[in-house]
Amino acid sequence: VTRALTEYIAYRTPHCVAFAAELLARGYHLWFPYILDRQRLIRDLLIHAETSSTVEKTQDADDHSNKGFHRTLSVSAACQRALIEIGTKQPLDFLKTVGREAIRPDVKQDHHKRALSALAALVRKQPVALVNHLPAVVEVIIRTLDPSESALRKACLKSSTYVLLSLVKRYPMVAFQQHTQRFAVGSIDSIIIIYDLRTATKWRILEGHTSPVTALCFENNTGERIASYASHEGSVRLWQSGTAGIFATILGIKGKCIKKFQVEPVPSGIPVLKQLQNVSIHWEKRKVKLTKEDKKVVTFDI
Repeated sequence: VTRALTEYIAYRTPHCVAFAAELLARGYHLWFPYILDRQRLIRDLLIHAETSSTVEKTQDADDHSNKGFHRTLSVSAACQRALIEIGTKQPLDFLKTVGREAIRPDVKQDHHKRALSALAALVRKQPVALVNHLPAVVEVIIRTLDPSESALRKACLKSSTYVLLSLVKRYPMVAFQQHTQRFAVGSIDSIIIIYDLRTATKWRILEGHTSPVTALCFENNTGERIASYASHEGSVRLWQSGTAGIFATILGIKGKCIKKFQVEPVPSGIPVLKQLQNVSIHWEKRKVKLTKEDKKVVTFDI
């Protein structure tokens, strides 16, 4: 059955694609162990993800209020649902394939945009699926912004920016500083990686936390300092990320922790989605304000 479904999607007629993608989306938890070439499946789904075709689906009388009916099935919507299910169940395979498709030189620019749109959809709809892989997500986007690939950067800039802003909106351990065009992401490996979006390179790596980074934010004005929170470690840290010039040369790529505050660790067992929804940290002039998983607010004088 699984082989037939994947072949129908590759066959590329609207009826075959729509119904096969819909079945995959609804039962991917059953099908996925038997799919031998997931990368090809993801590529085929991306091709149809922006298709405007629709097909009529007939449902039997016994299935809907004792009378038959027709409903329109969107090829694009079915493929997008299937991509979401794949990304939720197998995020690393999804990221690997989408990342490759986003920079493929032998496809049209619309294909790059479709790959980024699929990633943005997964961020919006299933943020928990990617929370352990955020540095890999950011790397996918950064590769599309390489200044040495000017045509690719120009074509993907709008879509890439949308994905980055979606990450900031969904994940408290991701932050963006408009003035400096720096983008920071905290990882489950207890480090913070700062990217320079203008050059599409790593700007700083901040090491010091001993548990996954739960939230972070740039200082409002200059972005030269970062506040970060690690809930299991029970600490808030302030970092000097550095600026261009003599200090940056001395500092190198490693940032410096300039202050540490202890906070009461949160109890274990809090759902990840609740953490993403409740936790935040931000600067208020000379204070840093932390909202914890239980929505308790703690303020630190800088």
